[in-house]
Amino acid sequence: MKKVLIGILYSIFSVFWLFFTVIFTSALWLEKPGTNDWKEDAMFIPIGIIMLIIWIISFIALIFSFKNKKKTTDTNSDLS
Repeated sequence: MKKVLIGILYSIFSVFWLFFTVIFTSALWLEKPGTNDWKEDAMFIPIGIIMLIIWIISFIALIFSFKNKKKTTDTNSDLS
């Protein structure tokens, strides 16, 4: 039950996090370099990239934690 709750909360959080990541990095594909809009929006691109890296690290950590819990659960059930 805990895994399901963590997965649901992580999914909801991820949707909003990635939505803001796309907004912050939108200048990469919506604007042409050198225009005024590009100059105004370019400062947000590193923030979006950092947010994406943080999301990838958290996703990998979640996957590894689920795998470790599964191995621990399987080991305990084998001992019974």
